[in-house]
Amino acid sequence: METKEKVFAALKTNEFNRKEGNQMDATARQRIVAAGIITKAAEELQIANMRLANYEYLVVSAELIETARNLKTVARQLRELHDLTE
Repeated sequence: METKEKVFAALKTNEFNRKEGNQMDATARQRIVAAGIITKAAEELQIANMRLANYEYLVVSAELIETARNLKTVARQLRELHDLTE
């Protein structure tokens, strides 16, 4: 949890991500959302690892499939964002 809060704080205070009047632009918002999704995926992977230790294979399998989908979505969004900023 603390890691997610640190990521959000760092992104929100980064001057590069700010425009006039302290309004965050669309790029900054997308980066914050992407960071949140990646952080959530990392947390889900940690939970999956604990469940594997308890032999909860079917639950872990479903969670890993969902995590993979989320990470693919983030990767696509980051590629689109990169293309827009070039």
